[in-house]
Amino acid sequence: MQIITGDETGLLKLIDLEKKEVVRKYGEQGKEFKIIQILTLKISDISFFLVLREESLVLLDNELNEITQISIDASPLKAFCDSNHDIYIIYTNRKINHVKYDQDQNIFLQQANINSQDFLPLTNCKDKYVTSAAISNDQALLLVTYFGAPPSIFNLKQKKLQWQSRNVKNDELDLQVKMHDYDGLFLDDYSVGVITTHLTLRIYSILEQRSQPVAEHSLKHSKTKIKIIRPYNEKYYMINERGEILIYKKNFTFERMIKGTFGAVRDVAFNKEYIYTVSIDRFLRVYHNENVRIPLSINLSQRLQAINFYCAEYKDIEIEKKQEKIWTIQNVKRGQGQICWNEKTHHQIAIFGQDV
Repeated sequence: MQIITGDETGLLKLIDLEKKEVVRKYGEQGKEFKIIQILTLKISDISFFLVLREESLVLLDNELNEITQISIDASPLKAFCDSNHDIYIIYTNRKINHVKYDQDQNIFLQQANINSQDFLPLTNCKDKYVTSAAISNDQALLLVTYFGAPPSIFNLKQKKLQWQSRNVKNDELDLQVKMHDYDGLFLDDYSVGVITTHLTLRIYSILEQRSQPVAEHSLKHSKTKIKIIRPYNEKYYMINERGEILIYKKNFTFERMIKGTFGAVRDVAFNKEYIYTVSIDRFLRVYHNENVRIPLSINLSQRLQAINFYCAEYKDIEIEKKQEKIWTIQNVKRGQGQICWNEKTHHQIAIFGQDV
C-alpha cells in the first residue's frame, strides 16, 4: 500500500508502506511551497491530487506529474472541493475564496472572494480568528470554529451566513476567558459538534439561530487539549496535543485510547481498521485500531503537514495473527513496527508490534 505525504518544506513524498521507503517525490523547497493539505479531485472517475500550498494550488496526476497550478492568496488554513470541481479556500481571518477547475481547458479559473456582508473577513486576528472548518455531506455548508467567537455556518452556494450560535454561559461571563474551539463537524440530526478548550464536545442545533448548546460531553479522558475530531465507521476519533487517539462511540461514550507521541499530529486518514497520522516530529505512523500501543512508524526527515492515499486505492495491510505462529517478531519492546516475512505467501508484511 502507498501513502502520499506533504511537509513544511514543500515536498510531496509517495511512501511504500511495505518497503518503508520513499518511492517518488514532487515539489520545490521554500516557505512559499509549504504543503497545507492534500485533497482528491475526481475527473471522469479518475482520482487526481489537489495540493494546497502556502501560495498556490496545484493539480497532480497519480504519478505526481503537474497538470496545472494557480497562485492564491498566501497562508490558507484549509480547502474543500466538491463534485463540481468548485474549490473553497478559507483563511484564519475568515476570508473565503473560490477557485473553479475548468475540465475542458484543463486550468484553474481565477480565484474570487465570496464573503457576504454578514460574514466579512475579520480585521483584528489577535482577538478573534478561525481555528478550523468542516464541510457538510452535501458540500453546501461550511462550519467555522474560532478563537474568540462562537461557531458559525456559512452557506457556500448561497454565499451568506446561515447560522450563528450564541456565546456560551460560563465561558466569558464566569470564567473570564475567551471562547476557544479547536475543531468541529456536522452530525446527522441537523446539529454540529464542536471541540472546546475546556475538554468538552458541545452539540448545537442548527435549526435555531443564536442557540446555546443542547448537550455537552466531557472529554476528560484526555489529559491535554484535543485539536482534531474525525468521524469514521460509526465512531469518532479525537487526537490531542500528545498525538494520543481517543475513540468514542456514536453516542459519544468513551471506548479506548491509543497511545501517541509528543509530536503534534497535523493530519489523519483512515482505511478499514487502520489509522494513519503525520506529525511535526517527522513521522508517518500507522495504527491498528485494536492495538493500543505500538504503531508502524517511518521517519520522513521533514515536519509533516498532510496525508492522503495513493490513487485512492485502499488495500488491506495484513497484521499478526496470534493463532498462526508463522511470524518473526523482532524488537517489539523498542516500540517499532516491523516488516516480517510470511512463509506461507512469501510476501513482506507490515507488522504492528505487541508485547509478546
